Amino acid sequence: MEGFTKVLGTTATLPLLGVGFIFAWAYAPLMAGQEFYLFHHLGFGICLLFMALAAARKGRFWALAAAHHRSLSVVASFAMGLAPVALVTTEQLAPLFVLIGGPLSGAGAAWMFTSWFSLYCRFRTELAAAYTLVSFSLSSCLRLALIPLSSAFLPALPLVLGALPFIGLACEFGADRIEPGDLRLKKTYDTFGEAGDKPPFAGAWGFFAEVAVYGLVFGLLRNGITEWSSAAASLYAGHLIRIIMPLMLLAWLLISPGDERKTAVLRGAVLTSAFLAMAGVFFGDSPTLAVSALTLAMRNFVTILLYLMLFRIVRDCEGSTMVIFGVGRGIYEVALAGGLALYFATDISRYIATMPITMFYFVLASLLVLLLSSFGRVCTAIRRVPPSPSVSRNAASVDERFAALASRFTLSEREVEVARLLCMGRTKRYIAETLFLSEDTVRWHSKQLYRKLDVHSKQELIDLVGLE
Repeated sequence: MEGFTKVLGTTATLPLLGVGFIFAWAYAPLMAGQEFYLFHHLGFGICLLFMALAAARKGRFWALAAAHHRSLSVVASFAMGLAPVALVTTEQLAPLFVLIGGPLSGAGAAWMFTSWFSLYCRFRTELAAAYTLVSFSLSSCLRLALIPLSSAFLPALPLVLGALPFIGLACEFGADRIEPGDLRLKKTYDTFGEAGDKPPFAGAWGFFAEVAVYGLVFGLLRNGITEWSSAAASLYAGHLIRIIMPLMLLAWLLISPGDERKTAVLRGAVLTSAFLAMAGVFFGDSPTLAVSALTLAMRNFVTILLYLMLFRIVRDCEGSTMVIFGVGRGIYEVALAGGLALYFATDISRYIATMPITMFYFVLASLLVLLLSSFGRVCTAIRRVPPSPSVSRNAASVDERFAALASRFTLSEREVEVARLLCMGRTKRYIAETLFLSEDTVRWHSKQLYRKLDVHSKQELIDLVGLE
């Protein structure tokens, strides 16, 4: 992760703080009640999809948004302030705040989250992913600090939560002036920049379907465990896990490609930590606390995965950030709202209310395995950086390309030799004779090579090296 440590105290400061404050603000709709929470996420998702459609068509809204981006960010911050106000609304005005304030706060959040996503996309993909993980951990620290405030001095909580969008807005205006320099992903990249010629969601629809399922499941579970997750002990445990988990995932992301030993150690550490936490379901004094805390943490995990996948799509497809983020996050938010609505509208609430605690454990354990598998795939995709745009295919020699490949994926000299011959179209028998190896040894090296590079055919290998 070249340059991450070097810029952590300078270039990264405002982006990390700004996104951390915005993520911490999301505590407000969570505390405002189930109905407000539903309408907030519904407004969030619909607004994101509308913005994506408008950006794709580049009509009047697109032109107005591009011309008044900062003004719209100010309006969005005020709209987000409606969620904290809902915490102190009288019973007579509560239904009005649910129907109007919920969707408006979601629309404001949609704009602000899109703006921050676009700012992060100016940085190299691996750096944007690292910043996102740190921001998630920071936001959980802020939420953890708000828990005693909500119980000891409730009137102060709306004031603090209402201030967070405006603090994030000030950070956004400052971060917008930051010049990433050699850490930039693309020289002319912004929210309203031109999209590239590549298909915008090539290979991503399967992942979006997976995210939609997660949203539906967590929407159902969120209402099914409302009483559990509202307890202070559950919130403390959930946010502690949400502080530690992104940092462990960050360590996983920072591992050099091809370093199988460290990858295995980190994967084992994440699994061990998660299953130790899950042990509270069976052996702890409060299994409901363990279930609700893990549900909060795994929802965070899904959002992290979504952000990292969207960063990869921006890099590989060069699409409009508003389109990519609007579709990706919009699908998740609408699915989440669908799960919340399904709980209210059907008899499934009775089933969840009577579901044994072991069933919750089974669902969470299955989701954890799927999420870790998805994170491993996304990490591999992020690390699999295409040839640098600063060096054209003709300008870079074959030796330079293979040297860069060996450095990036920690390949042995023998694996590089096999890779070169495979790219030349040589058969395994020819490679064995040329390198004085058996054909079985060549097959083993080829298998190791494909696994390290995460390619599945000779053509994918050629494309990764950057040969014509």
